[in-house]
Amino acid sequence: MGEITNIKVPRVREIMYKSNILERYQRRSIKYTYDIMQIYLTRSSVRGIKKIVKRLFNNNISETTISNILKKAKEKLDKWREEKIEKEYEGLIVDGLYFNVKTIAKVLNKQKINKIRGKNSNTKGVILIVMGITKELEKEVIGFKVTYSESHDNWLSLLTNLIERGLKVKKEGIIVHDGAKGLISALEYAFPYNKKQLCLFHFIKDIGKYARNKMEEKEIKKELSEIHKSKNYKEAIRKYKELIKKWEKINPRIARYLSEGYEATLTYYEVEEEKRKYFSTTNYLEREFKEINRKIYDIGIFPNVYSTERIIFLLLIEHNLIKNTGVPLYA
Repeated sequence: MGEITNIKVPRVREIMYKSNILERYQRRSIKYTYDIMQIYLTRSSVRGIKKIVKRLFNNNISETTISNILKKAKEKLDKWREEKIEKEYEGLIVDGLYFNVKTIAKVLNKQKINKIRGKNSNTKGVILIVMGITKELEKEVIGFKVTYSESHDNWLSLLTNLIERGLKVKKEGIIVHDGAKGLISALEYAFPYNKKQLCLFHFIKDIGKYARNKMEEKEIKKELSEIHKSKNYKEAIRKYKELIKKWEKINPRIARYLSEGYEATLTYYEVEEEKRKYFSTTNYLEREFKEINRKIYDIGIFPNVYSTERIIFLLLIEHNLIKNTGVPLYA
């Protein structure tokens, strides 16, 4: 870390010299740029990055240098959002993941209002994420959008953008969703011919709203989990009908919830048994989101929504690039 002063460059005529180690006009190594991005994911402010670089390398880094490095993340994000989608996917996983977000403008405006109302200034944000399942059954993020609601229009704008860029799903491909009304209507508009799978995790979780106590909730959730261990579609249907009949006498609200939604949870039985786990739930996205939510919580307040998107982009895309290709974003 520091200035290199003893580099000897060959002096040749009529020959273009190119180093295999250092690119022309390069002021810092790619690895150094990548390390700054990694520090950014743990300490988002420019001041925080400067302190860590000084402590680790006993070297000062200017705010301009840091800003230029961070601009590359925005450039990468913009480029990624314009790239042609070449693959045809076996299926999609789509979900809206909520988090508490504070941008400076929102905080200032809310502080004025909440000073009168006596309320806190947290604002709910939502990340709309579309993930593709490849023929190798790998999962990769295709697109995302940071907004404040899971409305039909917000979902449709994201899906339409991806389709215009070339997104294709196999005719028999399954789209897994979380059951949000705005998302369901947008999917029917954007992918009218693909079958839809309601996420098992969300379906089983939401039934707790209709239970009268914890024991009842535990019982029905266990029974639902057992049904989805069935070997085939016919067996699962039979068990569901028996379960509904049972709960009509115990708790009609649970029976109604089951009868209205159970068929939407069984679409994944149409694929081979060894592939079913990939098309039954949006849990993979839920697990990915825990890291994003932790980071957003640690930062606290963002200058604007674009800085929120930058963090999400780096966490999601960096993870997928390393997992699928072993190559980090800035290598």
